[in-house]
Amino acid sequence: MSVAGGQIPWRRWRPKLLDALSTYKRPALISDAIAGLTVGVVALPLAMAFGIASGVTPQAGICTAIVGGFLVSLLGGSRIQIAGPTGAYVTILRIHGPFLFGMTEKLADVTADLSQFAPIVILRLRNMTAIDASGLHALETLSDRLGKTGRTLLVCGAREQPAAFLHQAEFIRHVGASNIVPNVQEALVRAQGIREQFSGRRDETAHALMGASI
Repeated sequence: MSVAGGQIPWRRWRPKLLDALSTYKRPALISDAIAGLTVGVVALPLAMAFGIASGVTPQAGICTAIVGGFLVSLLGGSRIQIAGPTGAYVTILRIHGPFLFGMTEKLADVTADLSQFAPIVILRLRNMTAIDASGLHALETLSDRLGKTGRTLLVCGAREQPAAFLHQAEFIRHVGASNIVPNVQEALVRAQGIREQFSGRRDETAHALMGASI
């Protein structure tokens, strides 16, 4: 069989795992096992939290993460494939290192088009080592921009120095005290609560419109 006068490039659809296994060595197995255990320690609790936040059991979240990870590794098009649990109504962003003057433009660039983000945006600050007034202002601006599009910003995992900044009254006014939580698991639970509130309001509006039309 041919396409446009040539052969179908079946090799393009060949899983990369088959090529990787042909040159696989024992040292790589040890390194991959350590990496897998490290990722599992982080990913499995996160998968449980996503399951709870999505309205299913924690076991369902774990099964989804395991099966999804297996399929990605089996059929992925890259030797180094990144995959993990997520939710259709949540976008997770991370800030690494100090978030100081001169670094805020990167956040502005990443969030320039808010239409690509889910209704709830979780900003993980576990790896953010420091923040100053300009960084705080950038987060406030992001929260306000998201709010104008009907989206919600949740902030989680801040270290001691950034956390002191985030709990200032002005920042809380922009983001909301209930939207600043200690870790991503609580952020996902909070996201589920916001989603349920949103769904409840939408149902009430639909019933009101139906009543008005009768």
